[in-house]
Amino acid sequence: MAPEQVLSGTDAAKIAEVCQKHGITTAEFAQLQARSASAKATAYCPYSRFRGHREFRAVAVSTDISPPASPCGMCRQFIREFVNLSIPVFMFDKNQDFVVMTMGELLPMSFGPDRLPPPGAPGAMG
Repeated sequence: MAPEQVLSGTDAAKIAEVCQKHGITTAEFAQLQARSASAKATAYCPYSRFRGHREFRAVAVSTDISPPASPCGMCRQFIREFVNLSIPVFMFDKNQDFVVMTMGELLPMSFGPDRLPPPGAPGAMG
């Protein structure tokens, strides 16, 4: 399989061609390009080790309803992959009122990275 062709991010004609092929505008392309570049500053990339946060001090979620709502179960597990059980989770409502609970309170008996064996230990993959 041949490697993917790398396209120039400054070739306006090529960008327009690719955008037309994939059904997006060049303005939408520019937004995707800019937002993906700015997202690198806060990306969590443990495998590629590019850059990003490795430790969080708090997490916040916000809803358009009142009273505040907690993250759904799938979101709780996703958040748990990145934080320890003592991290506070701030849940804001549409009025900016909030409830705060720890990750451990939101997801008792959870499974997180701290429950995995260290790399190279018996039972570890890879």
